[in-house]
Amino acid sequence: DRIARRGWAQFACGNRPRRTRIAHRGSVRLSFGYPVMSLPPDVVANRARIAAPYLAGSGIEIGALDSPTPLPPGAKVRYVDLHTASELRRQFPQLADASLVSVDIVDDGEKLAAIDDASIDFLAANHMLEHCENPLGALRHHLRKVRPGGWLFYAIPEMRCCFDSV
Repeated sequence: DRIARRGWAQFACGNRPRRTRIAHRGSVRLSFGYPVMSLPPDVVANRARIAAPYLAGSGIEIGALDSPTPLPPGAKVRYVDLHTASELRRQFPQLADASLVSVDIVDDGEKLAAIDDASIDFLAANHMLEHCENPLGALRHHLRKVRPGGWLFYAIPEMRCCFDSV
């Protein structure tokens, strides 16, 4: 709870980096049916630049689908999803023509029961936490999975510059 209420997060809104307080406003359930959108090259480059200092060693990425986080040289990643790539294509027809990552570990990304505690150097999850039934519980589970000194690398939407902002 303390992490969510007292932490700071850096985010980018367009090309302007900003800092904002992390706030938890309750659970958000995943809503389906959005079209698959490729990330613009500047977003991919920005994500790679921001991730580079943190994604070293061996880690996992949850729910990468067709937009895995660019890794710096030497980093190794295993991809985690609730379903295999073929099951994801059946469940989400809009992914039929997308180039999906090969899912290495089929597991619930909130709990990660298949990952040993303190066994990874980093955990990456982009646009995943906002879909969790219990985001704070997921953070607690994720923190247990990284080694001391490891990193949790999240991208979460910022309400002022999302496609559905008011």
